[in-house]
Amino acid sequence: MLVRRRYDTAAFVSNWTLKAKLSGLDEHFEDYNEVFTRTRWYLFNREADADDVTEQALDWIEDRNADHPFVVWVHYIDPHSP
Repeated sequence: MLVRRRYDTAAFVSNWTLKAKLSGLDEHFEDYNEVFTRTRWYLFNREADADDVTEQALDWIEDRNADHPFVVWVHYIDPHSP
């Protein structure tokens, strides 16, 4: 619905459980970005911290078509840390 109204949509996720192939959430966004830049908490699966996710989201916002409204979902794993 948002795309039909000329909204740009993007998601930036930082938890491996939100991978597109696992969650299917990618079908709801034009751009679905999996930010897995670090290994955290001694896990084998990669994730990212808030700095990495925010940087990528801000880059997307700066590079998008400024004539269109936008919706961005930025997921942070940091609040879940031990």
